[in-house]
Amino acid sequence: METSIIVEGFKQSQTLHGLKFLQFIADGDSSVYAKIREEVDYGQYVTKIECCNHAIKNYGKALYKIKADTTVNKEARALLTNNKIKELQNCCTKIINTAAYSDVENLKSNLQKSIDHVFGNHAMCSDQYCTEQQSDAHLMTSVKNTGLYFHINGSLQRLISKGHRLIDKETNNRAEMYMSILCKFNAGKRLNLSGRGSFRCRSAISGLRYNEGVEWQEKEWRSILKRSPGKYFKRNIKQNQRAVELKSKRKLDFVSHYRKKRSRSIKNNTDYGPHALQPALTENEYQSEHSRILKAIQVQPEEIPEIERQTVGQWDNALYRQVKRNRVTASYFGSICKRRPNTSCRNLIKTLTAPSWDNEYTLYGKDKEDVARQRFMALNPEKKVQKCGIFIDNIYNHLAATPDGIVDENSLLEIKCLLKVHKSGKSLLEAVETLKNMPLENKNGTLQLKKNHYYMYQIQGQLNIARKDYCYFVVYVNDTEPLFVEKIERDEELWARMVERLNSFFYNCFLPKIIDKNRKCLNKNH
Repeated sequence: METSIIVEGFKQSQTLHGLKFLQFIADGDSSVYAKIREEVDYGQYVTKIECCNHAIKNYGKALYKIKADTTVNKEARALLTNNKIKELQNCCTKIINTAAYSDVENLKSNLQKSIDHVFGNHAMCSDQYCTEQQSDAHLMTSVKNTGLYFHINGSLQRLISKGHRLIDKETNNRAEMYMSILCKFNAGKRLNLSGRGSFRCRSAISGLRYNEGVEWQEKEWRSILKRSPGKYFKRNIKQNQRAVELKSKRKLDFVSHYRKKRSRSIKNNTDYGPHALQPALTENEYQSEHSRILKAIQVQPEEIPEIERQTVGQWDNALYRQVKRNRVTASYFGSICKRRPNTSCRNLIKTLTAPSWDNEYTLYGKDKEDVARQRFMALNPEKKVQKCGIFIDNIYNHLAATPDGIVDENSLLEIKCLLKVHKSGKSLLEAVETLKNMPLENKNGTLQLKKNHYYMYQIQGQLNIARKDYCYFVVYVNDTEPLFVEKIERDEELWARMVERLNSFFYNCFLPKIIDKNRKCLNKNH
């Protein structure tokens, strides 16, 4: 209901007000934004402004999860006390408030320093939020040596990545206040239960009625007043008790003579609401938009390295989001290449155009990626690892790749954090043998990535687009499980087969849909 109302408001904005609503304030786990991007004509240009209160609350939730995770080093969890979690939240709140309406990069830089500030290292603190003069280097050393710093930093990166959506210091407090007042007067549809003790009292009475039956009133009367209630009171209780008994008996003797009605599916309203049909583009309009998009994604080979450097930080980088738009990235290559010829592309296109990043598996990967990277660097101190941006294929400019890092000069880094294995409590080897849909297989006693798994298509796409020879495939489960690392070589033959299907999908399925949502896929089998 709420989603439909908001989406309809965006759809009618031009008709009613002559405006496009290009900003939307919501909490971090709101699904409304995904619906806006999916169903509103100009949805891909709508930006989301994060509610600061929800962002800080979600940061705190992530920290409490670290504290409760028994796979994290015990000494690390001992350092992350409840007071420290509150200090980390308060510090970030203060930084957001002091940096409001100013430079986004300054906000992100100060947020990154918040861990050092809370754990006593004030050497890099800004005067905007810190007045401390002395630092406790010993405590900060313990935080890093136990690995706690990298766990906290993983959760903090999620907050920092929203910096461009937090700079306006906006909240949805007004909406929350209105709903709070509405709920007070709407509780039970007719009663105001906001008085002192009212709701608790009614809850207790419900418990007595459930446990003692209809005679609970007489029992409590005798218990509290030490005397028997009047005859009319007891008569009323007996009548209620008799009514309950008769009702129970009728239920046992009742035989239904009604035939179950067939359910009727309610069709979506194509004239109004979020499913309303939009006018299709004319052929001339379609061709014009087709040429415009293809021209917009064209880049010269010499521009590709510069774009990669300028988009470091990926989703945290505004240029990255702009470059990625209207391109197919390597994380979807497996889904495209392994799809059967007759399978509809509708759901896949929906995933590409309106991806959902709020599921627990994706969030676990974001939180633990930095931890896995640090462990990989600790295992390979001779290797230099640096973060990277987006790589664009120098021949097929509509294809791109976003690996997790560059190792030395000729290798990539791709990290996968398997929450499924972590939740199972099994070792990685046991999980490979017992759990379904695992990316690894046990071949002659050695674990390796399956040749036909989605991750293999993703890695081969990254290697061939970035023109690198090797990729270090890293699998992280938790701190107690050893890190799995496999060095994968570039396969140009597989890439040649992939390119044909990727190009077909882009031109026949993806491009027509991003130009005109009403346009049918050009592949007749879909």
